[in-house]
Amino acid sequence: MKLRDARLCADCEEVYEAEGCLYAACPSCGSKSFYLVSRWIPTLNDFERFAVELKTTGQAACERCLRMKKKREEIHGKPA
Repeated sequence: MKLRDARLCADCEEVYEAEGCLYAACPSCGSKSFYLVSRWIPTLNDFERFAVELKTTGQAACERCLRMKKKREEIHGKPA
């Protein structure tokens, strides 16, 4: 299962895959309420990119990370 396709059901806590379908229902309970797992688990590419930027730009990478976090919260909402 790809991290970007992983969903966590808000009702029964089942983790399921929703390939290419934003509104796929939970296979266990049929709920359409879910959280994107990628919201809480950064990918390896994210870590590698930030590590390289931190080595080359120093403080700028940290500021970029904070901007990305703010943008992600605007798109997906703040975590509870």
